[in-house]
Amino acid sequence: EGDTMAACLRCRRRLPLSPPAAPLEDDGLLSENLLRLPPQPSSLPRASAVCSRLLSDPAFRRRFRIHHRGSALLLGSFIHYPGITFQPAPDAPDRLPLEQFRLKLDDHYIALGCRHGLALFFLPIRLQVLVWDPLAGHQLRLAVPPDFEFQGAKGDISGAVLRAAGDVDHFRVVLVGCDGEQPRTALACVYSSETGVWGGCVSTPIPSEGLFIFRGEPAMLAGDRLHWSVTVAGSRGILKFDLDRQSLDLSLLPGDYYTPLSPEFTVVRAEGGRMGFLFLHRFIAELWSTKRNRDGVEIWTPGRSIELDKLLGLNSEKEPPQMIGYAEENNAVFFRAADADYMVHLESLQFNKLPKTTVGSYYHPFETVHTPEPGSELAARGLLPSLVVRAEGGGKGFLFLYRFTAELWSTKRNRDGVEIWAPGRSIELDKLLGLNSEKEPPQMIGYAEENNAVLFRTVDADYMVHLESLQFNKLPKTTVGSYYHPFETVHTPGQRHEAWSVLL
Repeated sequence: EGDTMAACLRCRRRLPLSPPAAPLEDDGLLSENLLRLPPQPSSLPRASAVCSRLLSDPAFRRRFRIHHRGSALLLGSFIHYPGITFQPAPDAPDRLPLEQFRLKLDDHYIALGCRHGLALFFLPIRLQVLVWDPLAGHQLRLAVPPDFEFQGAKGDISGAVLRAAGDVDHFRVVLVGCDGEQPRTALACVYSSETGVWGGCVSTPIPSEGLFIFRGEPAMLAGDRLHWSVTVAGSRGILKFDLDRQSLDLSLLPGDYYTPLSPEFTVVRAEGGRMGFLFLHRFIAELWSTKRNRDGVEIWTPGRSIELDKLLGLNSEKEPPQMIGYAEENNAVFFRAADADYMVHLESLQFNKLPKTTVGSYYHPFETVHTPEPGSELAARGLLPSLVVRAEGGGKGFLFLYRFTAELWSTKRNRDGVEIWAPGRSIELDKLLGLNSEKEPPQMIGYAEENNAVLFRTVDADYMVHLESLQFNKLPKTTVGSYYHPFETVHTPGQRHEAWSVLL
């Protein structure tokens, strides 16, 4: 028995040990390390030289965005007036091409604000709002709800775009406004990309006299509430929308700060992420926040004062600075001084000197935690026009349309047997149909499922394109808003045994 045991031990010692997995072959270890990369635009492209397979996985990229949700990167600012231009913030290699931030629209448009990597614009002539993802190049136009179809000097509209915490696949648009009619009310309505529709409107009463005006500043998100600075009958106030309760409320500024002669102010994030105010009186910026008194009533109290002439080295004999923007995720305020613009971080008091803008300009900071690539899973967010089609094998697929490029998506199983979405063939419609890519891109206006053909409206005509053969037919152009409902059959009357398909 002893000899047997000794032989077994000798055999066991001779058994080769399995070598430990190399760090770059251990997906679990590698993904945990890559998640800790900083959220700068250059991080993932640089790391792709080490492991392009993992970094191209949509599931990993989604984890990366969620992991860095709390550390927003300021990529630059849209500067409104005259027109809209983009001023990048980071240095190379994190500075992104300016071409990505050029919004090419023929319509008159107004910037409403940016948040979570999305920008929102209002098109007053068309009564539409435009959601834009500059990094992916995706746009979505939405007609305003019927209750917001008002124009004229008495009405005013503003809005905000945002994503829910931890949700990188969907967004919401909150539209607020007042039509100037009696009895006077402010309205709010929410669009969800998950449902694809506007919800019901909520309202709150406002004073019956004087103008109700949004002060041109974007909304500030604190907690679960959006806050807009407004002027009501000469007084200054805050319009608040509660995202959870879907409720709207109007309140005037505290104390003597609501008079027409009161100092400049902007809504900012106070300590703890609550709503606060920054008042500017000449060269002194004063932070205010709320606290509860002995009776449990919430009251406004002043906090830190910032002497901007000493901090920024300004000449107090010259024109005092103006507040011209606020980056909520970085908690930084933009000021225009006599010699330059400045961005001041309210917590650290660190600042950056910026090129001076023209009088009347306003900063709309663009903050995000990731830099997605065109054609990524962002298409599923609803920013691209999409159509459900038949994929190869008869399964469900999607056709996404980005300007002149149509991209087919279908499902496949990954190594773990999980069904995931994957891009397939791309169709360059300008080359296929001989379209001018400088003109308005086509729209999808119908689908013939038995023929697996999509109908498009272009500037000069309509087209029916067969997705498998890419053969197409040119059709008479229909009016804007028209939609094709193809009538298909597999037989003609009197010829039951001949199975063929006809598009009527």
